[in-house]
Amino acid sequence: MAVDKIVQARRRGMFQSCATQLVALPIAVGFLGVVLVIANGTPSGTSPLLVAAVVLGLVFMVFVLPLAVIGFAVIRIRGSRLDRAFGALGPGTQVSLVGRGWQGEVAGRQINAWFSRGPQLEIYVAGDTGAVAGVGQDNSILRLATNLSGKTLVEVEGGFSAGGPDLDWTRQWLAAPGVKEAVAVLLEEDERS
Repeated sequence: MAVDKIVQARRRGMFQSCATQLVALPIAVGFLGVVLVIANGTPSGTSPLLVAAVVLGLVFMVFVLPLAVIGFAVIRIRGSRLDRAFGALGPGTQVSLVGRGWQGEVAGRQINAWFSRGPQLEIYVAGDTGAVAGVGQDNSILRLATNLSGKTLVEVEGGFSAGGPDLDWTRQWLAAPGVKEAVAVLLEEDERS
């Protein structure tokens, strides 16, 4: 499982790198073309500003605009998938370009769920337990933040950690039947989004 996550993270990083290069390279070529046209003069008295505008406009229409449309489509598809997952809470609301929120009641408990950039999924369930626990993928940023705050984490098999003011309660909660599996599914879904 850990190897699969490493491979997925590596694949995602390579995809982001390639996408960045696909955007940056045409823009750089477009700017270079504009500079060369301005430096060498324009054919038959055409305004350098007009040539620059045409070249940059073509670069924008051919590369930047389609990528923006694809990005918008990905955000909409992810939003509709999350809306289906949180259907019991009602329709989601867009809280930012990439963030969504759901509020509702399930089994008599108020639930607030927020998805934001990162991707990060936060679910708040109102309850009278008096206990709070945070769960996340085990990584160096989480460990650093925990060390700086003076808190302690509970290591959980499956590559995630949990923490909170009452570590004994957190351990008992994670030991309850089905909790670890449900948290692992949520974290995997969060990672794929």
